[in-house]
Amino acid sequence: MAASPRSPVPKVTPAPEKDELWESLHSVYFLLTEHLGEVLAPFDLAVVEYRALRICMDGPARATDLTHRLGLTPSGGTELIDRLERRRLVRRSENPTDRRSVLVALTANGQRLVVAARAARRAELRRFARAMSPERQERLKNDLQELLAAARDTLRT
Repeated sequence: MAASPRSPVPKVTPAPEKDELWESLHSVYFLLTEHLGEVLAPFDLAVVEYRALRICMDGPARATDLTHRLGLTPSGGTELIDRLERRRLVRRSENPTDRRSVLVALTANGQRLVVAARAARRAELRRFARAMSPERQERLKNDLQELLAAARDTLRT
C-alpha cells in the first residue's frame, strides 16, 4: 500500500555523537574567545577590536570588508571603527581606486598595540597547546583544516 501524500515524513535527527562533536567545537571556540578577552584586557582591547586591528596589519582594509569579516552590521562596523579611531589606533582615508569606499589603516600606535597583544595571545596559546602532544596537535590541525575545507565546499554549493 502506497503512503498517502499527507503521511508525516519521518524527522531525521543527527546521532547524539554527532551533536557532541559540534557542541565540543562550539564550547572550545567560546572558551578560547572568553580567555582571549582576559588576555587582551591589559591592552584595553575587546576581542572584536583586536581582530579588526589584526586584519588591518595586512594593510589598509575597506571599511565594508572589515565589517563583513568581523560579522558586524554596517552600523556596528562604523561604531567599532569610530572607537578605534578615537583611541588613535586606526585612521580612515578615501580609497583612491573607489571614491565610494573608505579605507581603514593602522596608526603607529595601533601597530604597536596589536604587536604587543599578539605576542601575549601567542604565549597563552602556546601554554594551552602544551596540554597536548606535538603529534596530537598535528593531527588536530590536519583534522581542522579538513573540516574547514569541507565546510567551504559545502557552503559554496
